[in-house]
Amino acid sequence: LRIDGKGDLWGNFYSPSAIGWLNEGETREDTYSNTYIDSKNIKKVVVGRQIGRIGGSMFSNCVNLKQIRFLCKAPKLSASPAEEPQFKTVRDLYKGYPPFPYGKSITIQYPKDDTSWTAAMRSFLQSVDAGTIKWVPVDQNGKHTHSWNAWKTTKAATVKAVGTKARTCATCGDKQTAEIPRLKSIAKAAVSGVKAKVWTGKAQTQDITVKLGNKMLKKGTDYTVSYTANKNVGKATLAVTGKGSYQGTVKKNFAINPKVTDLTTINAGSRQFTVNWKKQTSQTTGYQIQYSTSSTFKTDNKTETISDKSTVSKTVAGLTKGKTYYVRIRTYKTVGNSRYYSAWSSALSKKITK
Repeated sequence: LRIDGKGDLWGNFYSPSAIGWLNEGETREDTYSNTYIDSKNIKKVVVGRQIGRIGGSMFSNCVNLKQIRFLCKAPKLSASPAEEPQFKTVRDLYKGYPPFPYGKSITIQYPKDDTSWTAAMRSFLQSVDAGTIKWVPVDQNGKHTHSWNAWKTTKAATVKAVGTKARTCATCGDKQTAEIPRLKSIAKAAVSGVKAKVWTGKAQTQDITVKLGNKMLKKGTDYTVSYTANKNVGKATLAVTGKGSYQGTVKKNFAINPKVTDLTTINAGSRQFTVNWKKQTSQTTGYQIQYSTSSTFKTDNKTETISDKSTVSKTVAGLTKGKTYYVRIRTYKTVGNSRYYSAWSSALSKKITK
C-alpha cells in the first residue's frame, strides 16, 4: 500500500477504512475512502515524501504489517491538528484503540540522509505497547548499506571442530553469522634457526622460521613465541604456539653457554710453561686449558681442567724440549648433570727451549 499526497494524514486502517488529508478544516478523501480495505492484508506501507502528520491509531489494526517505508521527513504524530491540544503527550505511531497487537515486530525504513530522523525521534516512536521496531536507514532506492561491527567469536574452533562467529549492523541491528574453519595443528611444524647462545645477563631469544608443510607461517599472525629459563647458562626452551587458524605447541631447546675468557701471557720454563688468563666468575664453574704441538689442535692435544673459577694461572710440566706448544682456554659451568662450555679463546704459543 502506498500513501501519498500532501499535508496531514489522519484516520486508520480498519475494515472498512478511510484515509484523508486535512486542509483548512475541510476533508478531501482519496480513492481508498469508504472502500473495504481489509487491514489484515496490508503487509507493507510506503508513506510519501510530502506527508507531514500521521494519526495516532493509523496502523493499529494492521495485524500482518511487516514494514513501513517513510519517504518523508519524520512526521508529527496525532489524530489531527485540532485534536492535538487534548493530548498530554503526543500519541506514538501505534497508540490508539484498538492498540497494535501485542508481540508483533515491524521494520521501519527512513531516509538515511534526512536529519529530522534523529535518534531521539526514533526513540520516541519506539515507545509502543505492541512489539519491536527495527530501524533501517535506506537510500533513495530503498537500499540499506550495513555498517558491520567487528566479528565476535561465539564458539571457538578447534583442530577437531569448526567454530562460529557473529556480527551485527550498527544501524539496523541485523545479525550475520559465519563459520570459523577448523584449526590446523602446529605441533608438527618445522622450526629452524634455533642456535646456541652466549650468556650476557639478559634474556636470550631466537630468530626462527616456522614452516608447516609447504607454508611458511607468520609470527604474530599464525603463531607466538614464548621462552623459559632463557637468561642464565643452561638449557633454555622456546615454545611456538599456534594463533589465528592454528592451534597447538611445538617446543625447541637451546643452550646458553658461559662467556669466553682470554689468555693474557704464557711463559716457558724448564720443560714447562705457565699460562695466565682473565678471571671470569659470572655464570662460571671453572676453566679448561688445552695445549698441543699442532696449531690447529687436531692432533697431539691434551686438556687440563681447573675447577676453581677464581684461579687465573696454570703451570703445565713434562713437555718436550725444542717443540712449540699452542695453548687456548675456555670456561665451563655445571648445571645439574650437564656441563656447558664457552668457545675456545684465541691461542698463544711458546717454544720450550730448556
